[in-house]
Amino acid sequence: MNPAPFDDERAEPSYDIQARYLAEIGRYPLLTPEEEIELGRRLAEGDEEAKRRLVICNLRLVVTIAKRYSRGSQTLLDLIEDGNLGLIRAAAKFDYRKGFRFSTYASYWIKQSIKRGIASQSRAIRIPVHIYHLINRYIRAEEALRKDGKPTDDEAMSEALDVSVRRVKLVRTLIVGIRDADPGASADALQRLAADPQNRGHGSPESMVTMQLENEEMSNLFDRCLNAREQEVLTLRFGLDDGEPKTLGEAGRQVGVSRERVRQIEKRALQKLNLVLSGKRRAADN
Repeated sequence: MNPAPFDDERAEPSYDIQARYLAEIGRYPLLTPEEEIELGRRLAEGDEEAKRRLVICNLRLVVTIAKRYSRGSQTLLDLIEDGNLGLIRAAAKFDYRKGFRFSTYASYWIKQSIKRGIASQSRAIRIPVHIYHLINRYIRAEEALRKDGKPTDDEAMSEALDVSVRRVKLVRTLIVGIRDADPGASADALQRLAADPQNRGHGSPESMVTMQLENEEMSNLFDRCLNAREQEVLTLRFGLDDGEPKTLGEAGRQVGVSRERVRQIEKRALQKLNLVLSGKRRAADN
């Protein structure tokens, strides 16, 4: 499954996002060997700014490597995102005292991360990026309407978001499902679900990398938390793949289990997601 980059009714073409990204990363100069050593020294002392600069100034290296793997089903932006995660890991592990260039060391991690991403994509069911984007917009619009004392029914939300009522029902169903699975689910936890790092195209490459540095683990939330059957049930029940939510009976027939079993799997999966999201929020507050 190769998700569209954003909500299809307010989408920015993926080639525009890609062109803008490639143009912007060209603004960051390549590092000299001396600069790499200096940043390596600072990194060894725990300087996070040094780590960030190592990453920012090597974004073009990721693009160069990602292009070698662009013949498959994943988009170049998907490959770049996976490669950026490898670059971040390389920056965290880099030891300047061993005498090799950072680009040489980072290339290994970038390639490994891209290969893992390709393998994961071939077997995983992921929440499409445009769904994350629409959840985020929905939550913000709903809060704004409530503050103004305005209705938040499906028609009002459809007008506020400039999307179809069907789209509104899809997102509302997903959000309500999470809240029902755990009545303690907070707005903050839902916001973290909406703010997935795969939501590309906003801000500079620098802010994109900063987001990945802060939320690397969130990028594979579905993969990490749910087994294959749980992923399949949520995908069917909330229409994550085709925008058409399935009833308990329809999902059960496709998965090969009873309606009640689908309900149990769905509830367990939503509880898992909320547990992780809420736990991350509590950890951040401590």
